[in-house]
Amino acid sequence: SGRAGAHYLRGQGVFLEGPMSPPALVTFALVCAALGGMLFFAGGVAPLVFRALPVAEGGRFLRRLFPVYYLVFGVVTALAAGIALAGGLWREGLLLGLVALGFAIA
Repeated sequence: SGRAGAHYLRGQGVFLEGPMSPPALVTFALVCAALGGMLFFAGGVAPLVFRALPVAEGGRFLRRLFPVYYLVFGVVTALAAGIALAGGLWREGLLLGLVALGFAIA
């Protein structure tokens, strides 16, 4: 049993409704890029900075980098929110808008 045109993942309790709409696909790609960038920064860039530079210099470097970090990820999430809202994905668009607002406030 299931919905017409949906694919059921056995044992997962998840229905896939077929291909994603273009706005949903672009929104998903932007969210994945933002998440990947944040994980790369936390797991790669920050530790490398403190291995390559003395603690005081590394701290100064990261303090100068954080405004750019917040700007880039704020713009990416705001763009994802706008595309989601334009594509009729209201819940996703509003949630991503809140995330973008968080980047702007921070």
